[in-house]
Amino acid sequence: MHRFAHIELPAIDLRKATEFYGPLFNWKFRKFYGDDYLMVSTADGEFIGGLTKIAEIPRISGFYNYVEVEDVDAALRKAERLGGTVSRLKSDLPEGMGSYGVILSPDGYPLGVWQK
Repeated sequence: MHRFAHIELPAIDLRKATEFYGPLFNWKFRKFYGDDYLMVSTADGEFIGGLTKIAEIPRISGFYNYVEVEDVDAALRKAERLGGTVSRLKSDLPEGMGSYGVILSPDGYPLGVWQK
């Protein structure tokens, strides 16, 4: 209870965004709200958010959303192969909270990846 139920990621080009996020996180997409919005689900069909078309990526400084991954280093390498950029290499968190890194989508949207 009281956990995030839905998150929306912005994208300038929805097709490019699905070609990036789909293979990176094994996400699936389906048209939902006209031509400018796609629902995002996990490989097992759980809806987790949306991908919304915007004209310009907002500038974000100092806070990110994070996607849980099995291996931060592998996710960072895969993001680069798919046309993204690594903006923060893998860093360990204190108190055994895991590790994280930050990628930029091909549009330049920053998104964190985190592993337990």
